Amino acid sequence: MALVTRLRYHEPTRTSVARRTAQGLSKKDIMRCLKRFLVREVHAAVLADFSASHALDSAEEHLAVGAPNEN
Repeated sequence: MALVTRLRYHEPTRTSVARRTAQGLSKKDIMRCLKRFLVREVHAAVLADFSASHALDSAEEHLAVGAPNEN
């Protein structure tokens, strides 16, 4: 579904499709390339989010070590 939306509204994707069509690739091959590119983008975003979340958790743990006990 994300790929269909990108095909309709995302100008870089539309440009890529036009370029690959001019290269003579079939629609099936173009879709495969776009799916692979989309997965790489999503994976990078997930890793970045995880890294940011993990860094925040580590900072909170570091701050909690010096905090006095509530008991």
